[in-house]
Order: sequence, then structure tokens, then C-alpha cells
Amino acid sequence: MQHVSGFSGAKLESHRRAQGLSRERLALAVNRSYLSIRNWELGETKPSADMVATLAATLGCRTDDLYEVAPEAVTADASLG
Repeated sequence: MQHVSGFSGAKLESHRRAQGLSRERLALAVNRSYLSIRNWELGETKPSADMVATLAATLGCRTDDLYEVAPEAVTADASLG
């Protein structure tokens, strides 16, 4: 399971709130714990790429909307180093 860099917990929280969902309701919808949602939003842990896709589908947004920088840009930057 690959975890992604550039994921934004703040953007996850913003989209969750915009949909009127509590952390508990989002956790139920994506089959994760409240603590997983909390940790992702606070930046303590990061979800897998597959989970980001699930979160985006559940929240009605694009996966790119949950990143500070689009994942392709992060990959391109990493290859420059």
C-alpha cells in the first residue's frame, strides 16, 4: 500500500465539512475509524492512494482536490532530485 505525499488533511476537512459530514459519518462511509479520519485531517498520518480515491468519490470531488500539489507534480519533482 503506497502512501502519497502532497495529501492535504486541511483540504480533506474542508471537503468533509462542505458535505455536512462529521468525521464519524465519513469514517463509516469509507469503512475506516474516526481516528483514521482525524489523523489524516491533522496530518499525523496519510491515507493510501486507493483511499484518497475512495475519499474523493465519497466527498464528490476529484482526487487532485485533496492534494496541496497534484500527485503528478510530486512525482516529477522527485525524479529531478
